[in-house]
Amino acid sequence: MAGLQAARERGRIGGRKKGLSPEAKKVAYACYTILIMKLVPV
Repeated sequence: MAGLQAARERGRIGGRKKGLSPEAKKVAYACYTILIMKLVPV
């Protein structure tokens, strides 16, 4: 944990992003809908 504390003191935040952006969610939902409705053969 000392490394994390030192990084924070240097101004580093890090970590994983919290999911998809709103635009990426729209694209993912559109792809999912096309797949479910079987408009495009897979």
